[in-house]
Amino acid sequence: PLLALVNVHIEKRLDAYKLVKLMQSPEPRMVVGMGRAFNAFVVVTGLGLLVSGLLLYFTQYPGGVCDSCTMFGNCGTCGGTSVELILPESSTEERLFLLAAGEHAMLMLMYACFTSASLGKDIIHEQYRQKFYENRLQSMESANDLHRARRSTHGAAQ
Repeated sequence: PLLALVNVHIEKRLDAYKLVKLMQSPEPRMVVGMGRAFNAFVVVTGLGLLVSGLLLYFTQYPGGVCDSCTMFGNCGTCGGTSVELILPESSTEERLFLLAAGEHAMLMLMYACFTSASLGKDIIHEQYRQKFYENRLQSMESANDLHRARRSTHGAAQ
């Protein structure tokens, strides 16, 4: 029991040290806008468009099969996929083409919206301030590194 008590005490101290010293939060940085999260949002949105199109094409709805249904396509009157129900008179190739064209049109619309959005003067000013701040931090860090290197070589020379 005494060894277990000592072990728990040591573990408690080690865990406290890990939390306080080793697992510190990163230093906060000034960022204009959402930063990397916005890029991830755009990628997920594009993937969502693709998945939605695939769901439209491959999800089967219940219904019987009649004589006019083929192996690759449904006639559109007796169940089938959403694309078959929406475009019953189209062939399988036309359905695939229209689905792919619709998806690409939505991707182009998304791209056009993101690229044509004009930035206000305040946002441009904040982006300039952010770049200035980052450049200043880099120059300060490189100056500190140079100062440390000089001190270490100067101390070694004596």
